[in-house]
Amino acid sequence: MANIHTAAAIPSFVALEHHGLDLPFWESLVTGLPANYMEGGYTVVPDKPGLGVDLNLEGIEANLRTPGEMFLPTDSWNNPKLSFWRPDNRWPD
Repeated sequence: MANIHTAAAIPSFVALEHHGLDLPFWESLVTGLPANYMEGGYTVVPDKPGLGVDLNLEGIEANLRTPGEMFLPTDSWNNPKLSFWRPDNRWPD
């Protein structure tokens, strides 16, 4: 939905690749999405607050590649791969 909002804000935007119709579980990942949210290759930009949909945590959990790992620690993201980056100093000395 963020991509749909972004595309709608760019007057010269032509096309957006979207896999919601290819994945059978797509519509179970959020609530507030109209049944026919995409018709004839077009979609209406939601006018509800935020992105216009709410996450369905149960639907997301049911479709994880590894069930039960939705809110595990993400320690690997805490260690940057850039050798010069340090949280207490923006640039190397």
